[in-house]
Amino acid sequence: MPCIWFLFFVAQLVSVQVHRSEAYKKNTRARRLMLEDAFWSAKHDPNVPIAKWIARIRNAAFDLTSVKLTPNDQQVCDRLLRGLDNSWKPIRDHIVYSPNEVSLDDAIGALESHEVSTQVSTDHFDASAAATKAKPKLGCWNCGQKGHHSSKCSNPSLKKKPTAQASSTEARAGAVSYATLGNYSEDEENDDNSYDDDGCDVVWG
Repeated sequence: MPCIWFLFFVAQLVSVQVHRSEAYKKNTRARRLMLEDAFWSAKHDPNVPIAKWIARIRNAAFDLTSVKLTPNDQQVCDRLLRGLDNSWKPIRDHIVYSPNEVSLDDAIGALESHEVSTQVSTDHFDASAAATKAKPKLGCWNCGQKGHHSSKCSNPSLKKKPTAQASSTEARAGAVSYATLGNYSEDEENDDNSYDDDGCDVVWG
């Protein structure tokens, strides 16, 4: 009797181990598929720094070692380039179609250099656009017309150019003041002298 119970116990233990093994295999398979997707199906986000994309791929490659699917450096390099956004197509094509095989470290360096050069050119463009927008579009400082410099301007100055009404007013004012100050003809002077010669006595009271 004890032998029968012992055999029954062993059978139950083996059954449990088999079930655990099957569950472990299922969990391992699910984990393997998840890790493979994280590596082979990853997509690059162009709105984040390229360093985050590089770290994501390298970490995903390292995680595959837990399921004995460690990719080599060339596979990591290919995945790094294939997952790039289309906005990175110029540098990706430059690396992919290079006549010499590009190592993982060289590819990472090329991507980082491309990011820096793109940021510098963008900042320069923004600064140039801001300077162009802020620059006043003036013509000649003297007359206000375009096409020549104020040093070579032969037109009258805007500050010294009177308006038509002001010119007319000044002309009338000048004429009046000129007549008042003594714009007399010789006949008028003779007439004044004739009044003195008429013999009229003026009595001053």
